[in-house]
Amino acid sequence: MGKRSALRGTATLFTVSDDGRQYQKFGLSEITNGMNTTLTPALTPRSQGSVQIRINRNKLLGLFLVYVKYYDETNRSYKQRFLSRPGDNSLPDHTVVPIYELPPNHQNCPRG
Repeated sequence: MGKRSALRGTATLFTVSDDGRQYQKFGLSEITNGMNTTLTPALTPRSQGSVQIRINRNKLLGLFLVYVKYYDETNRSYKQRFLSRPGDNSLPDHTVVPIYELPPNHQNCPRG
């Protein structure tokens, strides 16, 4: 858990091939707690954020790359990357599927 508030966060979701040579952008969305885009470092429901980005499973190349950008109270920007493998793909559409974070190697953010 962070020690500072995260302001105006966005997440960009890509699908990336296992070898990292192919990628496609699925979309970008604000990170929100349901009411606003300010997330505070506390253990309350409003301190956690989420994002919803619609994907086409037929275009999944193997992995998800999530590129997160947010700001602190002094307007300094921060960037993080999360490379993940999707969970069970046998579920019907419109179902939330867990993704499992992979080790941090080869987490370059594609331009797009």
